[in-house]
Amino acid sequence: MMLRSKTFLRYMLSYALVLFLPLLVLCVVFYFAALDRFTEEVTLSNSRALEQVQEGFDAQLEQIVHLSYLIQNNSSLHPSAIGSDIVAARSAVNTLSTYKSITTLPELIMVYAENSDMLYTNAGVLSLDRFFSQQYVYGAHTRQDFEEAVSSKNGIVTWGSDTVEQYGGQKGEYITLFIAVQSGNISPKIRSIYLIPVKRLRQATEGIATQYGGHVYVFDQHHRLVMGEPGAPVAAQLTGMDEIVQQLRPQRVMIDHQEYLLSGALSKIVGWQYIFSLPVAEVEAPLNSLLLRMALIMAVVILLGGWFVYWFSMRQYKPLHQLRQQALTYAPAESGTELEQVSAVLRQLSRDSDNYRNRLENSREALVQNCLSRLLRGDNEHEALLERAKENGADLTASEVWTVIALDFSRDLGISAAKALHAALLSESFRFGNAILCENPPDSGMAVMLVPGAEEDWEGRLFPLQDYLQKTLGCSVAFGVSLPCGAGTLAEAYRQATLALEGKLIRGNSCIAVYSNDQGNGKTVPYYPLRELEVLQWNLLQLDAEATTRCIHTIVEGISKSGVSFSVARMICFDVVNVTLHSLYTVTDNKSIHPTDSMLEQLSGFETIHELVTLLEELIHTACTSMRQMSGEHEDERLECIRQYVEENCFDPEFSIYSTAMHFALTPSNLSHYFKNLTGQSISDYVQALRRAEACRLLTETNDSIQLIGQKTGMLNVSSFIRSFKQQTGLTPGQYRSRNNKISKTQRDEYPMADDE
Repeated sequence: MMLRSKTFLRYMLSYALVLFLPLLVLCVVFYFAALDRFTEEVTLSNSRALEQVQEGFDAQLEQIVHLSYLIQNNSSLHPSAIGSDIVAARSAVNTLSTYKSITTLPELIMVYAENSDMLYTNAGVLSLDRFFSQQYVYGAHTRQDFEEAVSSKNGIVTWGSDTVEQYGGQKGEYITLFIAVQSGNISPKIRSIYLIPVKRLRQATEGIATQYGGHVYVFDQHHRLVMGEPGAPVAAQLTGMDEIVQQLRPQRVMIDHQEYLLSGALSKIVGWQYIFSLPVAEVEAPLNSLLLRMALIMAVVILLGGWFVYWFSMRQYKPLHQLRQQALTYAPAESGTELEQVSAVLRQLSRDSDNYRNRLENSREALVQNCLSRLLRGDNEHEALLERAKENGADLTASEVWTVIALDFSRDLGISAAKALHAALLSESFRFGNAILCENPPDSGMAVMLVPGAEEDWEGRLFPLQDYLQKTLGCSVAFGVSLPCGAGTLAEAYRQATLALEGKLIRGNSCIAVYSNDQGNGKTVPYYPLRELEVLQWNLLQLDAEATTRCIHTIVEGISKSGVSFSVARMICFDVVNVTLHSLYTVTDNKSIHPTDSMLEQLSGFETIHELVTLLEELIHTACTSMRQMSGEHEDERLECIRQYVEENCFDPEFSIYSTAMHFALTPSNLSHYFKNLTGQSISDYVQALRRAEACRLLTETNDSIQLIGQKTGMLNVSSFIRSFKQQTGLTPGQYRSRNNKISKTQRDEYPMADDE
């Protein structure tokens, strides 16, 4: 049954292919790669050795050429100068013997003049007849060949390897070298003649040729064989093959149906050509033997592997059959093969697993967000929170330095802001892919990015992200950037980021502010008139048109002197417009003093700073004149709005002068001075009076606990509430409640405000 199953046969085929096909391909590739590499290395090695032999011979031949200059320029060796003088002849022999000691390559050195009868050697003086008939008998060269070689126009003439029988019966192979210092038609021509034993050349080339059965051949400049095997077919084919010598790399050549690897070298002294022939079959023989052994091993492996595949396939098919039965109990049966049925069940399981993983990821993300929120809030368990965040995929210890960036949106966006931020962080164009996002920081309506590392130019890096978010969300986005910090001081970095955002009121709702240790001096950008804008706002609150105009001119002069970039200058100009409009028209519904639509369009689309200053001067002069005429009504309306806002929100624990100033588009300093100038009482004192009155009312009219009353009046810390209440009334809340339970209702109504009166 198993053999008839398609699934079982697929198992067999797949395992066989996976196990044996890569092994077979690997062996074949290895063989051919190793064969080519081995052959190349052998030929290159022998080529280098041949070049070394050629260079060694060239050095000795160059020495012989220099020796020829000495011989032929020595007057005592000139045959005409020697004549028949026996003393002169002996002196010439001694001189040649001395020269012979200079070089070890030749066995005999001779000097001979054309058409002369005597031949002078380093061993004695011989007649030409005696030299060829008795002293040195050449097997293939005669006296006539000797005279032709001496009278040749070529400066160097070479007789190839020839058998020479010396006087006494000793035989040997010699190369005869004829060298004339003066070449051409000069007569009589004097030649220095050298008999070089062939065995001295072969001793140097034996190490190259013997290992793989190769041969070294030497040809003269006329392509005649100087040294080698004259009868060998290779020598006959190599005669005249100049391109072998000229090539830098070895070549493959077919000679008599056999392939040879040829490499060559050229003598620069005598023009000899050295050619090394290597039978390819001899080089490849070791690797072919290795291939045969590998083939035998492969055959054994395939036989054993085939049995293993069959055994393993049968073992694997049974679990598959059982898996199919179990899968069908999980999901309804479907048509198809066993594998298709199991695949359908696995797809269903995968979908279920994806759903579970998504729920798990959402749960992990919630845990990470909770850890980040507590770390930014300054929770004392920061080590445990860092470890918990790491376990859930947010490793804050991976970087030694982090920068906290707080994002403040001009309106509440909810989940849409988080989605836009996630999309931006995933985009490679903004380079924030390694940032960690905190969606629920301690301050509501914000988001926080934790970016590893430090950065010099945060403005330039955040501008593209700011443009993207503002276009996507349709609202203004401000950034507050902290100083670099460690993972253990994220709460302090978050505080710095939110402090950097305090300048948002002056700089506009789309500012990018980097925290510095001197925030009051506005050092977050190369030049920013933070102090001047605050003075501008105060002058507008006082309806002082002249002082306001001077302040605007001061800001414009600062822009021109500081040399800031166009984007920073334009941001400052828009902030001037924002401060002017907010300061003049906040908390009033009187349409008569509002700028016209055309003026607003000009203010938002100004092209030059001069044009902006002209428009602002006109707007300020008109508005201040109109508002001065109705100053009483305007001041009462604005003050009443501020009072109403404070009374409605002062019991909120998050209430602060900063939040009030932000609501009315004023700086905290200007708001405090403005309120005190109109009421004679600071906002802090006014808030304390309201909270004290409410606390007294709750203490006398309700049975709420002291802690609950403190929370209802905006003080979450019960100790701080008790201490503050005692400083203002002279009694603790408990004492005040006990005392007022014993007096009349009229007294209870009058007592709480007694200090305020």
